[in-house]
Amino acid sequence: MSPKEWAVIDRSINAAVREAIREFASIQDDLRRKLAGALSHDMRTPLAVISTGAQLIELSNDLSTNRQFAGKIKANARRLEDMMSDLLDALTSKASDQLPLQLSEFDIAELLAEVAKGYAGNHALEFSVTAESTRGWWCRNTLQRAVKNLINNALTHGAGRKIGLATSHVRGRMMLSVHNDGQPIPKEKQNEIFEYGSRGASPAASGWGLGLAFVKRATESHGGSIAVDSSEQTGTTFLIDIPIDCRPFVKSTAG
Repeated sequence: MSPKEWAVIDRSINAAVREAIREFASIQDDLRRKLAGALSHDMRTPLAVISTGAQLIELSNDLSTNRQFAGKIKANARRLEDMMSDLLDALTSKASDQLPLQLSEFDIAELLAEVAKGYAGNHALEFSVTAESTRGWWCRNTLQRAVKNLINNALTHGAGRKIGLATSHVRGRMMLSVHNDGQPIPKEKQNEIFEYGSRGASPAASGWGLGLAFVKRATESHGGSIAVDSSEQTGTTFLIDIPIDCRPFVKSTAG
């Protein structure tokens, strides 16, 4: 080709690169704005509960009432802690990285009972827990956060606040499911919901789109997988499938 033709190609490539950079910068700017909006929106509620609860404790001399307020403060402080943990995971690591797991042996039924107890103060929430006693080697904190994220997702998208938790032991693997009766997730969205920043079938819903992405990473870091089944007739069920003993699948363990 002649120098003139090469110059045309060069200008076209440069123009395409500049356009791609502008588009990338625009997308990043949009993500920053959305994240800032989500942060201010989602953190405002627990912070308001903590602030109001502290003020009411100052005004009340009734021990029983103060304990109630203290319980709400504690629950919302935990909620803020979980939110910040999800955010830090998203900002400081790649989606393909294995989470750092501290493995120990415990009963998954006891963990589910503990998690359900933490939501007991929410009287609008109806829990159904069917947990088969199963001991295994897992990271307790990571699985606890994963289950909480699935419950919080069900609270956001579920109808009637009815949530079912269940576990079973099948041929050396532990199956853990979280079910809700909310709007079904369209088939074409069922893989997308596990990506960072995705809000799945309800883009207008509150939240940062980090919870389900963390659940997927937590499951895969344990050497397992997560699937979702969703329809108008049966509701939505998230199913975690991990080995009973995760030690062979984790790079470094403690416990």
